[in-house]
Amino acid sequence: NVHYDQLSLDGTYVDTIIKQTDQISNLIEELLRFSKLERDILQKEEFPIEPLVQSILDKHQIELDSKEIALQ
Repeated sequence: NVHYDQLSLDGTYVDTIIKQTDQISNLIEELLRFSKLERDILQKEEFPIEPLVQSILDKHQIELDSKEIALQ
């Protein structure tokens, strides 16, 4: 079917938009929580950076592919 490929691509974009909207909502909630901390002492905590970077790359893979950007 000629339109199947386009529908699949549009569906992928819609899925990405929905996921990004959820992430923005979560970010706003976190910022609101952070703003309520007032003068509480924040503690630094180490965390593995590689999963975070990979997650960001995965979320933007469609954009990278469409612009023919390859990251190493």
